[in-house]
Amino acid sequence: MKDNKQVRMYVDVDGCINASHSKLEWDDAPSRGSASPEGEGGFQYNITWSQAMIDDLSLLDVEIVWLTTWCEAAPVEIGGLTGFGRNARVLRPLGGGNISFPSIGWKVLSLIDDQQNDPSPYIWIDDELSDQMSVIVDEVGLKYAGLYIRPIYIMGISKHQVGEMDKFIQSSSSHVPDGPATLDPGPGPVDPG
Repeated sequence: MKDNKQVRMYVDVDGCINASHSKLEWDDAPSRGSASPEGEGGFQYNITWSQAMIDDLSLLDVEIVWLTTWCEAAPVEIGGLTGFGRNARVLRPLGGGNISFPSIGWKVLSLIDDQQNDPSPYIWIDDELSDQMSVIVDEVGLKYAGLYIRPIYIMGISKHQVGEMDKFIQSSSSHVPDGPATLDPGPGPVDPG
C-alpha cells in the first residue's frame, strides 16, 4: 500500500550527535565546540561531532524532531553548532515532567503521544534505547512501525545506522511500514583506546 507520509526522525543529542569518539566511525576529523543544555548563559559543555555524519543525516528526507534532555536548547545550541535540526520541533515530557537522566521513560511517553496525535513512519535514535522500549511502543499499537537506532555512546550514529535509516525511508516511501519495530544496536563495542 502506497503512503506519502514523511518519515519522522526523533533524535537525542548526547551519545548520538555529540560523541567523543566519532572519529572511530567517520573519516573526518572531529568538529568541536561548546553548548549549553540550559541555553544562552548556561554552563557550557564540550560538544564533539562528525560533520560527515551531520552531512549524511542532512541528506535523509525526514522531519527532524528533537527528543532529548536538551529540549529547546537542542535546535538553538546543537543546531547552531552543527547546522543539523535548527528548525526542528522539540518534544518535552508530557505534563511538564522532569527531564533528568535517565530520560528514556518520558521519551517513550512523548513519542507515543506525538505518534497518536500525528501518525507517521518514524526513526527513533537514542543511546538509551533497549529491546524493551521497542516492545513497549509496539504494544501500544501505533499506526506505523518504527526503526529504532541505538548508537554506541562514545561513537554516536554510525555509517551503518545511517544506511539502515536510508533503507527504512526508501521502504516507507513505497508502502506503509508494518510489522514489529526493528532495533538496530549498531556495531559491536569498540575499544577507543
